[in-house]
Order: sequence, then C-alpha cells, then structure tokens
Amino acid sequence: MAYGPLRDLLKLTHGTDSDYFTAVAKLKPYFNLETIGYMITDYDTRAVGYLFGYCAEAADMIVTKEIAYSSWSDSTMTDIHEEYKGASAILIHNFSTSADVSSIVNSVVDDDIAALYATSDCCHNVNDPTLLDEIAADL
Repeated sequence: MAYGPLRDLLKLTHGTDSDYFTAVAKLKPYFNLETIGYMITDYDTRAVGYLFGYCAEAADMIVTKEIAYSSWSDSTMTDIHEEYKGASAILIHNFSTSADVSSIVNSVVDDDIAALYATSDCCHNVNDPTLLDEIAADL
C-alpha cells in the first residue's frame, strides 16, 4: 500500500510527520488492517478535484464525510459532488442503538454512496449485535 499521498495530505493539513505516524497507529486497529491503504479526508475543507486526482489511485477507499451521529441531517450528503459519490464513504461516529438506522442507510443507498462506516463510543468499531442487525436489515 502506498503511504505517500496520505503522508503528504496529513503534512498539508496537520504539518508534521509525527501527525502522520500517529494517524497510522490509530487507523490500523480502527479498520482492522495489517497495512494502511485508506485515505481519510474531510470533504468540507479540501478541494475535491485535487484530492481525488492526487490520492484516489493510492487509496482503497475515500471517506468524504466524517461526522458525529448528532450532526447527521438529511442534507449531510448534498455537498458531495455527484461525480465522486460512487467512490465515497460516510463515516459516522458515536452511532448508537437509538440511532435512526433505517433513515441513514436509506440516505446512503439512495445517494449511491459506496460505503457507510459507523463507530460507537467515538472511534471504536461498532460491534453491538442489535445495531449491526438493524443495519443489515435495512440493506
């Protein structure tokens, strides 16, 4: 997996190699990967053409939206450029069993977003069987 684009992106946005290695250390268990090939971005603050043109070939997946569940709304995905929706993923933090799973899954499917990642308790992978069953039932 290529580290270059992710390193360059983090250096652009966070300034140091230390941030890059910290991010890698955090991402490995987060995505349960042996190596890092994912690029995490924040669509709201980056030039999407630059990011996709520069980094997409080296990334396995691009998270174009990273928000807390409490910030979710019907308009969450409206600012993702149509051209990139099929290569995009949404990452939602603090997803709970009280979340409106059906509404969120339907929005992701209707908007042709490639993937939905959910975490509970900030940055731990969702492993609550009830919530996973709810998500699976809506797919």
